[in-house]
Amino acid sequence: MAQSALDQNHQPGGDLHARVVPMDIEEARRIGLHWYGIEGHAERLWGERDNNFSLRTPEGATSLLKVLHQGEDPADSRVQSAVLMHLADVAPEV
Repeated sequence: MAQSALDQNHQPGGDLHARVVPMDIEEARRIGLHWYGIEGHAERLWGERDNNFSLRTPEGATSLLKVLHQGEDPADSRVQSAVLMHLADVAPEV
């Protein structure tokens, strides 16, 4: 079975020593607006390797914007997203 270029370059667990490039908060705000239609304030959240932001609308609704580290396996992110969506459903206070 042939591997994609992404699969060939990906090491299990990602490259933990790869440099993390912080994303500008304004760029996060623009991504939220362009791709998700969320207009509002962006605030940086802690992340070991990814760029994470809280996007808050003027009405007070919040969303999480997660921009993956370039060395991260997208499958790992899908698992993280599934966990966060499950928590939002069963324990929104968390």
